[in-house]
Amino acid sequence: MLRSLPPRRTRAARRALRALRDAHPLPAGRKGLSTDDVLMAVALHGEPALSVLAARFALRAGLIARAEVADQGFHRRSPRGGGTGGTMYSCGGGGGGGSD
Repeated sequence: MLRSLPPRRTRAARRALRALRDAHPLPAGRKGLSTDDVLMAVALHGEPALSVLAARFALRAGLIARAEVADQGFHRRSPRGGGTGGTMYSCGGGGGGGSD
């Protein structure tokens, strides 16, 4: 732990890391994995592994970013520009013409 590390990865280190990633692919889910397997996956694959194996923890700890919300809001606009494209309902007395 006290030895100094090179400022960047060497070619041999990149090759070794690639071999380890090939030998231990990113799991599809946490089910059936031991704690050691989860830690190895996170060490080898980083943020993608956190997103799959410990998403709630990683979000709460600020280790991964939240998904961005679209600027247009929740509802999609209709091709004709009519807002959400839903049916419009009236809430009350319908304005049926009065007498003069």
